[in-house]
Amino acid sequence: MYRLQRTAVAFRNITPVRPTAILRSRQPVRWASASHVAREGEKAAGEATHQFPVHEGLVYFDNMMPLRFSQFDVRQLLFQSTRNMLEKKAKSFAPKDAIPIEFEIAEVIPRSRDGGAFLKFQYKALPTESKLIANEIASHISKNLRDRNVITTFNFQPVRAFLVRGEPFMEDLLARYPSQKLRIEFQGADLTIEQIYKEFRQFGRIFDVTQPNPASKELPRYAIVQYTRVRAATSARNCLHGITVNGTRLNITYERQIRTNAISQWIVSHPRISFPIIGFAAAGVTYAIFDPVRKFCITSKITQRFNPEEYAVYRWLRKETWARIVPSTARQAQLEEGEKDGTAAGGWSEREQDERMLRTWLKEQPETFILVTGPKGSGKSALVQSVIKDKRYKIIVNGEQLVNSGNNNDMIASLARQLGYFPVFTWLVSLSGLVDTLVSATTGQKAGISSSTETQVKQILETVAVAVHEVTISDESASTSTLALRRLKRLTSGKPRLKSDKNENGIEDENEIPVIVIDGFLAREKGPDHQELWENLAEWAALLVENRVAHVIFVTNHVGAIKVLGKALPDRTIEAITLSDASSDAAMRFVQRRLREVQLKRNLAGLDHAVAALGGRLTDLQLLVQKIRGGLDPDAALHDIVQRAIVEIRKYGFGDDIGPDAPGSKFRWTDVQFFQVMSALGRNEVVGYDELKWSPFFKGADAPFHGMENAELITIVHKDVNPIILKWLNSGRPYIIRPGKPVYLTAFARLLSDMTFTATMKLQSYQYLSMLETVKIRDYENELRDLSMMYNGKPPRETDTRQKFLLQSLQTCQKKVDVYENEVSRCKELIAKGLVE
Repeated sequence: MYRLQRTAVAFRNITPVRPTAILRSRQPVRWASASHVAREGEKAAGEATHQFPVHEGLVYFDNMMPLRFSQFDVRQLLFQSTRNMLEKKAKSFAPKDAIPIEFEIAEVIPRSRDGGAFLKFQYKALPTESKLIANEIASHISKNLRDRNVITTFNFQPVRAFLVRGEPFMEDLLARYPSQKLRIEFQGADLTIEQIYKEFRQFGRIFDVTQPNPASKELPRYAIVQYTRVRAATSARNCLHGITVNGTRLNITYERQIRTNAISQWIVSHPRISFPIIGFAAAGVTYAIFDPVRKFCITSKITQRFNPEEYAVYRWLRKETWARIVPSTARQAQLEEGEKDGTAAGGWSEREQDERMLRTWLKEQPETFILVTGPKGSGKSALVQSVIKDKRYKIIVNGEQLVNSGNNNDMIASLARQLGYFPVFTWLVSLSGLVDTLVSATTGQKAGISSSTETQVKQILETVAVAVHEVTISDESASTSTLALRRLKRLTSGKPRLKSDKNENGIEDENEIPVIVIDGFLAREKGPDHQELWENLAEWAALLVENRVAHVIFVTNHVGAIKVLGKALPDRTIEAITLSDASSDAAMRFVQRRLREVQLKRNLAGLDHAVAALGGRLTDLQLLVQKIRGGLDPDAALHDIVQRAIVEIRKYGFGDDIGPDAPGSKFRWTDVQFFQVMSALGRNEVVGYDELKWSPFFKGADAPFHGMENAELITIVHKDVNPIILKWLNSGRPYIIRPGKPVYLTAFARLLSDMTFTATMKLQSYQYLSMLETVKIRDYENELRDLSMMYNGKPPRETDTRQKFLLQSLQTCQKKVDVYENEVSRCKELIAKGLVE
């Protein structure tokens, strides 16, 4: 009986199969007799009884998952596979039924960073044939992948399989990531380029091989192999690490690539060209991105778009809800509103004319500045706010907040916040200066990209000017359509045309003309930077007025404001309002109206005296009203206000409680000079300007008086002023000196009543006068000595007159010194007596 059978039967229970058997399995089919089959079976059974050792092998699959090039590489998260899925996929790449060699899959070891996995398998074979069988198994697995054309979904590249011939180093170091370059360290003799190419070419195309320098003594010696693809490098490292070639062990690691960019290298090599270009490009991007946002924010600030108080619906809801729940809040709001009205025009009749004049100017076209001036606390800001409260478009800039900023960056941020300029990058000034310094240090020339505080201020003001102009243009367009409808109605009704239907700029309602108020203009200067700020604000306001974009109102108590504004707008006449203290009758009416409810409940004896001591200064009168409402009687309230004024005088006049490095520590006058002014004003309400100016304490200097006036300690009144021109314009000569506030008269008297303080200041004054006379005596003595030495002790008769004059002057000065020294001694006795008491 014959049957069809292969000569090499694959018996699953007979292991291992020799390579010779594998080769025979590829022979063609032939007929065999029954006896031949029996003999082959007996032979196979005999071989099965012989036990072969078990060997292990590794196959590396690349392209199993995305490579990981950094710690933040998230591609593997998008194509993440579980360990079971990875094992199932790896086992499917090595099916047992497709490989005619007996082997078992032990485990699958993923290598997520390298984007691959190891497949560990076991097989039985003779020690001399183990490598051949492992290579044959790997070849069948690779052939199976090629036949099936396995393609991954994340990069559409095939999966490849390689037999691991070395000892893979399965580390998980965080700082080592795959690269195209491999560093091959030799533990033994160096390999030639042919040997390296032969071992590494099977994994992919090699870009270059760099061999070690023969003259170098650096250990260990190494070569660099650079592949064209990273996948080839990862496969070579995982398969060949630890392999021994001709007695040399190869240790393979990834070599970090130093990437050189031609563009970046050119930029670094040409900083004189590249840095300005980068700066201009950054400025262009900033202009394109942030300027529209800034204009929108400024427009919202001007139009009060996001201010709920500007909407009647919100005011009505608040009145009908919160005001009913908390009635005290409503009464307080009404009270505050009444105070504001009284502060402006209702407080006394003198303000009504000023308010009407200001409203008239705001109805006209913007042609010049509007200046509201007066002493501090005279109600300038309240007057302006009461006039513009119904204006549709307005911006208020507070100069006090600007000058009180800690540094230039804070000042810029405060200005931007008040104008609605957002976003603002104050750190760009420091950064641009640092970059310009670095460029200057490296190239020897400045790049010209540094930005100063003045530059940023001008940029903010220019953007605001553009936004205000756009608001005006949009209102002109809206007013044009409204005016057309009004004209159509007038034509149909037969009414005559009115000249006030539309103004020159096309704005129908005067309330639609934007109003910009700069309150606290020229507030206490603390340095040259603030002076530049005022000049920039004045120039910006002149730009708005000259182009008839907006009304600009300056509110100040500084006597030198006209000089700064005159430089900015030299060819225009400035419209000005000067507020002064109220008269005694007006001040009394103001206080009585505020205290009407209090007078009904308790007796306010001494109110007339308190009001007379405070004068007509609005802020002091309001403070008096608040203290009396708080429960104090008029005398106690006046005492508190006077004590507060004394503290101000000591601080700003004599420098008490001010450190040596503080902004106000460097006065333009001395303590003795201010004491002389205070003493004169303590005796009389006014004192002659020239009388003090030419006294020995001032010697004709004007700077101390101007410094005291800027500090609001005194007020200088000018004479021979044209009635049309206001006195604050300094057009006449200084005539008399008044206290900075009416309450300062009482404060001066209180200070002078302190005998110890007065004696101390007189002591310093007499010592100063004695020093002056001593200097004169020394000069007279020196001149007499020179005359005597010039003529060998026998001066001619022609010098007798001069000698007599010098001797008489010396005698007069000495008498004064004696008087002053006596006064110094008396003052010391008074001081000692005061200390004992």
